[in-house]
Amino acid sequence: MRVLLVCVAVALLSCPAELQRRRRTVAEAFNDFQICRDLNISAPETMLEVYYGNEEIKTGEEIYADITVEFPEVGFAVEPGCYYTFIIVDPDSPSAYDPFWRSYLMALYVNIGSSPSSLGGLDLHTGFEVATHIPTSPIPGTGIHRYVLLLFKQPYGISTIDENLLCFQQFRLNFRVDEFMCYYNLTGPVAGNFYLSQFPERT
Repeated sequence: MRVLLVCVAVALLSCPAELQRRRRTVAEAFNDFQICRDLNISAPETMLEVYYGNEEIKTGEEIYADITVEFPEVGFAVEPGCYYTFIIVDPDSPSAYDPFWRSYLMALYVNIGSSPSSLGGLDLHTGFEVATHIPTSPIPGTGIHRYVLLLFKQPYGISTIDENLLCFQQFRLNFRVDEFMCYYNLTGPVAGNFYLSQFPERT
């Protein structure tokens, strides 16, 4: 069974161009790449706009890791007065073939509000930084990784002195998105996006 799952993962991650042609919505993209299954979450209905510098992230496309050094700018039409949680994870850590660190937490921000000057009103800089953003850094020889960006709606402000929250400042391995959602009663994901990246092979 494990061999079969590995083969499926390899097949999916080795043909992103074919899946790019087939899919039509962000929800279909998440399901095509089995992100919903691997993270045990529902598919987002709305695409989260994501920019690293001047580079727009297009759902499911492969990018060079070095463009993610900058802090991402994200866009979403927020509801006034509401708080949001933003998460980036790598479910293919250390590799898609044997992801025993699933998922590696790349960024975690809570209590995000809005700003008129921000893209779509969402302003990550208004939130509380739990886990500092880490640029994309796939390990050499581990193939293509999926990097998943998710936005959740909070029912209330999350306590920033909660030890269960602050532990993620240091402990990033085996982060469970579904368990975090359940613990803090998050709704969503209300928006999402993802891209692919791998350590460049020598030419």
